[in-house]
This record gives sequence, structure tokens and C-alpha cells, in this order.
Amino acid sequence: MISGLEELVKSTAKQHGCMAGFASTERLKNAPPSGDPEYLLPGAQSVISLALPLNPERVNRFLTKKSWHEHCLDREVIRYIRDMPL
Repeated sequence: MISGLEELVKSTAKQHGCMAGFASTERLKNAPPSGDPEYLLPGAQSVISLALPLNPERVNRFLTKKSWHEHCLDREVIRYIRDMPL
């Protein structure tokens, strides 16, 4: 059953061209520390994951060290979504 908050997060993400997913900490208990919510935030009960599109050409230029500036533009999108009021 989807809660009202979960539905709000998913619909808001979709409106901004992103996807949102939810998982219990139990599902992630065998993850490495970087993916273990209990390691990062003791007492956490669930995790919200967001997937957002990045420009693949910009990412490639960043990873091949041809340009770092364009990748920062994608990071501005991430900051915008992070700071978005619900």
C-alpha cells in the first residue's frame, strides 16, 4: 500500500523528470557501508532513492577529464531538486 507521503514524493519527482523509489532498511541490510542506511543514519527505517537524468555527453567529458564545468551544470539540477520544497 502506498502512503500519501510516498505518493507525493513519487508524483513530485515525476513532475520534474525524475523517478523515486522506496525501500526498507531490511532490504538493504547486507549492503556495503556506503549503501547501508543503518551505517549512515542509525535508527533509519526506510530509504528514498531518486534517479534523475544527466546529460550523458557532459558526464563522458567529465569522466574523461575533458571538461569539468559542464558536469557542474548537472550538479545544479541535483541541488535544485534537493532544495525543492515539498
